[in-house]
Amino acid sequence: MQTKTASPLSLYLCFLGVTLLALVLARAAFWVFIAPSLADPFGADCLRAFYIGFRFDARLAALVTLPVAAIASIPPLARGLHRHSRLFAGCYFAVFFLLAVAYAVDFGFYAYLGVRLNSVLFELLQDLSEARDMVLQSYPVLAITLGVLAASLLCAFVFYRLARIPLAPSPSRTRRTVGWLFGFVVFALAVYGQISTNFFPLRWSHAYFSTKGPVIALGLNPVQNLYDTYSLSASGSYSMAEAKAAYPFMERYLGVDKPSPANASVLNYDRTLPGRAQERPNIVVIIMESLAFPKTSLAPGNADPTPELKKLRQNSLYFSRFFANSRTTARAVFATMTGIPDVNEPGTGSRNPFVADQRIVANEFTGYRKYYMIGGNTSWANIRAVLSHNIDDLHILEEGTWKADNVDVWGISDYDLFREANETLAGLDGAQPFLAVIQTAGFHKPYTVPPTPGFKALPLSPETQKNYGFESEDEYNSLRYSDFSLGEFLRLARQAPYYENTVFFIFGDHGLNDKTGNMTAGYEACGVAPWHVPMFIHAAPALAARLGIPLGTASGMPCGQVDIFPTAAGLAGIPYTNRTLGRDLFDHRFDDERLVLISGKSSDGIRLIQGDYCYSDMLGAHLLTRLSDPKGEDLSTSIPDRFKEMQQIMDDMNETAKYMLFNNKRTGPSPR
Repeated sequence: MQTKTASPLSLYLCFLGVTLLALVLARAAFWVFIAPSLADPFGADCLRAFYIGFRFDARLAALVTLPVAAIASIPPLARGLHRHSRLFAGCYFAVFFLLAVAYAVDFGFYAYLGVRLNSVLFELLQDLSEARDMVLQSYPVLAITLGVLAASLLCAFVFYRLARIPLAPSPSRTRRTVGWLFGFVVFALAVYGQISTNFFPLRWSHAYFSTKGPVIALGLNPVQNLYDTYSLSASGSYSMAEAKAAYPFMERYLGVDKPSPANASVLNYDRTLPGRAQERPNIVVIIMESLAFPKTSLAPGNADPTPELKKLRQNSLYFSRFFANSRTTARAVFATMTGIPDVNEPGTGSRNPFVADQRIVANEFTGYRKYYMIGGNTSWANIRAVLSHNIDDLHILEEGTWKADNVDVWGISDYDLFREANETLAGLDGAQPFLAVIQTAGFHKPYTVPPTPGFKALPLSPETQKNYGFESEDEYNSLRYSDFSLGEFLRLARQAPYYENTVFFIFGDHGLNDKTGNMTAGYEACGVAPWHVPMFIHAAPALAARLGIPLGTASGMPCGQVDIFPTAAGLAGIPYTNRTLGRDLFDHRFDDERLVLISGKSSDGIRLIQGDYCYSDMLGAHLLTRLSDPKGEDLSTSIPDRFKEMQQIMDDMNETAKYMLFNNKRTGPSPR
């Protein structure tokens, strides 16, 4: 009787298949386990979640069997696999035992907390005796242990039997090379997690496509989720004591409906606001990449880098002291969409699964079609989770959905994005209003400017370069191209039916660090250039008149990205509940006290804007200046009362933002 043999590649694929099968069976068991909490266990969302989870399982299976791939690819080691099959099976018994323990803990973890296994496990294990007693008293530990051992032994036995299969004679070098190239492709695809034209592999945010917690749980892998949250804490870095100390000022500043008592375990920031207007206009929010105020035509200078913005200034309500609450695009988008300055550390809030669940005003646009349009991919910085998980029925239009081809790593050009965005909005039937967010990325290295009808690159003079702080001619023309693209969008929009009933919010995601020659010494001393961006509220004259938007005027009130959606909801007449730092810019109750907190990465320092004054704490260096001061004088000693007051307000707002980040959940604040 002829003995069965196998090639090293086929053996590896068998090992990979067995491991993946075990993980998929565990996922199927979890599906059954949570089925009672699923509205439709076999609906489209659950099937999609299972498919995403399958890809996570394939990644884990590939990583677990990577040593097998290494052994099988080296002939002497591959032959030793057969001779030492018992040792090999013993090693993988240990691996499968650890995996089985992780999955068993995951089931108990979900039953206890309603979420997949994450770094909260390490917090629960801080008191080992308490954790031990809780587990022993709550779960059938003996039965679970026996089940874990049985599953581990079964997998190890299958691996042992596979390892006992003799190797076939070595094929030709060509066939061997082709075979292992195929094996490498299988391994790489499993680890990458998807077949895509973009540079983003499968990430945890892909599982957050739904607003329903059990569906998300079905799509996650407990081992990878534990890894993704390893350096993060579910309770964040906020201090309950500091948040409580800040509360008396904050509840008054925000106009909280029912202030929390002093002994409250959860702080209430709710403000339920009725719809102010009777109309339901469309809302378009345009986030412009790196639209730094000092580089635009709105700042003093001898050139006109952004002529379209200058035109917009003449027929819009312009906010000259509008600041990004945080640096970097991801933090800016997070702050805009959630209404909370992104004070998450380390990394951006969008990269933290513990703060992915947020109650946001954009979700309260009931009866609106909702769109998020970006030339690239929302897997960038895991921003997909902030959007899909928190906004019901959101249509994300991104890389792969546009007709235009990508021009660089950031996707299609701003010009193509705006033209296709307008085509999408103009094609709607008008039966219901829409809310659309358009995020550009063109004014960013590598500063790609594709050939475009009507746009011509210009040389950058030394005077213009010095005054506006452009680092190169490419940067200068990239900003001009972004401005040109915005102008093209507005030109097309004015020709479309939706324009007469649309309010546009146009602002930058953040400023830039470049030194310019057109700002005052006080402005430079406070160091606010990386956050200062222009903001416009634009509408057709008739609509603006009905909504009370004074076109052609400028406002010097300090405001920021957290105010965008409360203001939009107010103009749209949307009743909503707000739990965040954002306030309606047309709510005149707060006109005497408008403040902007500038925070974010710890290396950036922290600042507070109050009128013309700027308090800054730049890594311990405290400064109070007036932005308009031509001398940049430090006023901390000459007006100490204001210095101390602004310092305290800044601390109060920062501590409150930290608290809100982890307690602004859609289902209500969660106890610590």
